Amino acid sequence: MLLMNFIERNKLTLLKLSIAILALLAFLKISDEFFRLILSDSGNAAIDLKVLKRGINLWFSNRPIVAELHSAVYPPTSYAMLWPFIGWIDFSTARVVMAISFIPSLMLTAYLFLKNSLAKNTEELFVAALIPLSMNAVGVTIGNGQFGLHVLLLFVFAILLLKQKEVSFAKEILISIMILISLIKPSVTAPFLWILFIVYPNRRVIILTIFSYTLLTLAAFYFRETNLQKVVSVVSDTLNNIRWGTIVGTSHEGYANLHSLLAYLGLERLNLIASGIFFIIFGFWVYLNKKADIWLLLAVTAIFSRLWMYHRVYDDILLIVPMITLFRLVKLEHLNIGIKQISLILLIITTVSMIAPARLQLLAPWSYFFVWGHIIVWLVLLFWFLFLIRRTSHSTNTTYCNH
Repeated sequence: MLLMNFIERNKLTLLKLSIAILALLAFLKISDEFFRLILSDSGNAAIDLKVLKRGINLWFSNRPIVAELHSAVYPPTSYAMLWPFIGWIDFSTARVVMAISFIPSLMLTAYLFLKNSLAKNTEELFVAALIPLSMNAVGVTIGNGQFGLHVLLLFVFAILLLKQKEVSFAKEILISIMILISLIKPSVTAPFLWILFIVYPNRRVIILTIFSYTLLTLAAFYFRETNLQKVVSVVSDTLNNIRWGTIVGTSHEGYANLHSLLAYLGLERLNLIASGIFFIIFGFWVYLNKKADIWLLLAVTAIFSRLWMYHRVYDDILLIVPMITLFRLVKLEHLNIGIKQISLILLIITTVSMIAPARLQLLAPWSYFFVWGHIIVWLVLLFWFLFLIRRTSHSTNTTYCNH
């Protein structure tokens, strides 16, 4: 193949060029989004943090949160977990606290990619660290004050700890805490629960997580004047808010997901039902493929998580996991050259699509190419990983990523 021959002949030059481009994009995007998060007074500055903080304040002041905040789509348990961090301070301070939390998150993002990519030489290590930092979604996550990156990192690191041969009780407690906190944003992390329940079903971790989540839910309702009828009413209203939020959100910059498809078909009122059905089907698929390589399972789960429910561009951070998997496939020495070459091409295409500016989504005719370009790339990745998993299941000595 001419392209592969060109890449192989000019590998070092291309790696150095990639480092320069990715480093520049990462610096420009991250610095600009930190400004938007902390100092900007524009209407979209730290917009999601503002909404979330208002939801927390309404909840713990015993005011009718659903009636006063139509974008209140987080479960009460999330408010209970976030109150100690941003609930009791003013919004300006919360912006600074959020910015500080992104510093270790960005470092851990680079570390996760670098550590698990199997990159070897200096140039490859730099590229591995810079790919996630240059992603447009990471920048938007920072500027909006979203928790998507935090929760994704927590769950992936928790799974990697669980896959170790020996897990001490102290480590099980740590894993449970990590998974618990990652459920602040279940629209991102809920599909990964199937890996916990089916692939690494550590009984103590599961019990500790469920017990802690239940306790926090009860604690959240303790601060409100409530009875069983009001609890049922709050849960019902929240679900209605989520359903309505997915309908409205899909028509305002939400894209490339199941709810977008339902809206196109005029079936948007079935959003939550459809997501629930697909969630259960996916769990059954995980059960059937529970012996597959963990990085292939994580990659498929991340893509499913991006597609199963309403998401905006900031939740494209989920593609970090498939890109790590692609990088691993390129670097594994025992794989045949065809798999390595296809994975490299897919990694390049995915990286290019992930650094595309989000504003293209708002500009005709570029919005068409932006949306459909992402959809096509993600579906191709999904089918590629499914093909590799199926290929593994039909071979007794083929492995891809568990090295």
